[in-house]
Amino acid sequence: TPRTNNIVRSLDKPIEKMLMDFEHKVRKNLKHANSTGLKIEIDTTCSRLLELLKIYYSIMDRNDVEQEYYFEENFYN
Repeated sequence: TPRTNNIVRSLDKPIEKMLMDFEHKVRKNLKHANSTGLKIEIDTTCSRLLELLKIYYSIMDRNDVEQEYYFEENFYN
């Protein structure tokens, strides 16, 4: 049973062109994140997975998400 929609897109376009496909509020949120110094880090070694999961679980708790969305560490490994 479908529960949500997922969007899949190619990442081969310049970021400026991709941003224009986003809703205004998404672009506004990205602009705000950039202005506060938010940085993207790609962790190819999974050395910070536990930190990510701590954040992920706190968001799931705050939003009272169903248990099926609490993916365990093994899922990511």
